[in-house]
Amino acid sequence: MRAALVALALSACGSPSSGPDGGGPDLALAPDLAGAPVLWLKVIPPTSDDLFAVAADAGGALYAVGARGTILLSTDGGKSWAAQSSGTVRDLFALWPRSPGEVVVVGGGGTILRTVNHGASWLGEPSNTPADLHAIAGVAGGEAWAVGQAGTIVHTKGDGTWLPETSPTTSDLLGAWVAADGAHALGRAGTLIARANGAWSTAPSPTALDLYASDGSFASGASGLLLERSGPSWNTDATGTSSTLTALSPGGINKCQLEIAVGLNGTALHRCGTAFQLDATGTDQNLYGVTSTGADAFAVGAAGTLLHRSTW
Repeated sequence: MRAALVALALSACGSPSSGPDGGGPDLALAPDLAGAPVLWLKVIPPTSDDLFAVAADAGGALYAVGARGTILLSTDGGKSWAAQSSGTVRDLFALWPRSPGEVVVVGGGGTILRTVNHGASWLGEPSNTPADLHAIAGVAGGEAWAVGQAGTIVHTKGDGTWLPETSPTTSDLLGAWVAADGAHALGRAGTLIARANGAWSTAPSPTALDLYASDGSFASGASGLLLERSGPSWNTDATGTSSTLTALSPGGINKCQLEIAVGLNGTALHRCGTAFQLDATGTDQNLYGVTSTGADAFAVGAAGTLLHRSTW
């Protein structure tokens, strides 16, 4: 994701603030969360650059990507993180773990990088587009789609060759996912598009607000918008926040079907049951990415923010 989102965050909130130790923001909880226990714990990463996305591969390794070519890797369940040499200074917005040890990253100026050796080396792949690529999604071990600026869509069969596909929109596409019914993407002004029989077309949208992410079951967007998919349609869920929600992830715990969302100004919320509830994160930094590995969740954001939660 999210070159446009970073600009939105800075214009709305000003530059990210640093705490008195220079290592992070001062504690600033929303008034309705003052005094609530902070269950998201800060992890110290080896960077102060903005982090835009985080994901885990099937082998349990965690990757985070961000500004100026930043790639971080954790092989111990998120306890420690090491910087990887990406070979680029382009901003990296999204990543897709294709198989254990194999991860594809997309970013500014049509950047596409791939590792097949757990991040020991990253090789560039021609994207055949100069457009910023904000999101990527695919089939495990198979084909994938990257989407981005001005409706750009590129596709690979998994062989490292990326070819443009005809897009039904010129709106920026900010999120993508693959479901049983095919590939999907979303973006500015409520844009929803879907691929069927090799062609993309627009899909009905219940909102004109910007949409930033989807995992196929939920979609998140501006002004605290959270949509839940019900068959071919989307229903609005109450979130209790007006902060833009930038990313979301399902979780895997025994007691419920967990869903997690994060957003601007340190916003985080989760659903373990029937309703979403806000979490105290202990930060007011903007959060841009989140992932879950079973009961463990990780969120990343501005100024190298990296949070971990394991209690629900």
